[in-house]
Amino acid sequence: MRMSDNNEMRAESRLEKAMKSDAVVIGGSILLAGLIIAGSIFYVLGRGTTAVAPGTDSSTQQQPSAAQPTKATGGLEIGQAPVLGDANAPHTIVEFGDFQCVYCTKFHTDMDPLIRTDFIQTGKAKMVFKTLAFIGPESTAAGLAAECAKDQGKFWDFHDAIYKAEQAEENAGKQSENSGNLTKAFFVQTAQSLGMDVNKFTTCYDNKDGQAQMTQYSQDMQAAGVQGTPTVFVDGTQIQNPFDITQYQAIIK
Repeated sequence: MRMSDNNEMRAESRLEKAMKSDAVVIGGSILLAGLIIAGSIFYVLGRGTTAVAPGTDSSTQQQPSAAQPTKATGGLEIGQAPVLGDANAPHTIVEFGDFQCVYCTKFHTDMDPLIRTDFIQTGKAKMVFKTLAFIGPESTAAGLAAECAKDQGKFWDFHDAIYKAEQAEENAGKQSENSGNLTKAFFVQTAQSLGMDVNKFTTCYDNKDGQAQMTQYSQDMQAAGVQGTPTVFVDGTQIQNPFDITQYQAIIK
């Protein structure tokens, strides 16, 4: 074998190694980009900040191509959670949300109207809301107030009023998380505007009567493997992108 042949072989070997190294870097970059996109869709539990997705139009939000629907093994029983729609509807939508979660507010604004029109009002599905409170004290306060409203059959009206208040904060360019707007005075005023028994509501709120149920929701979250909000399940299958109505339509016929 000629010396030039050996040099050519060594050159080819170095080129192959470089190509393999570049492939690893490129592959890792693609994987990292996918993880960033996936993590930007919802508020991740246990972190102190909200991940911001590129753009605000839900139709432009992406999801990782490798994501597959996952079936939860527990935590999705209705129990004492509030139900919207016909209790005997064939399909069940379960949402885990925090009243201060920015993306939960966006979900309420963008997706709730579609879900209610397409699935709830048509009798195809019922919706269940399980309140989480991990962002701060105002999340806990809102959850307890909503539980007291549930006792008087006004949960969903109260739910909508809280998210409307949060949306107003965002529209005004304010920080909606722990901004001081979700107060006892606001809750009492909301209860009064909804025609509730204010004395009964206030006693319930002051006594934190809904705390046990809030604890149950937290346990349900862990059992269902929920890692961020909003997280939505349809008939036990997690919707990978809660802002994509077609993923609901694929299950709810």
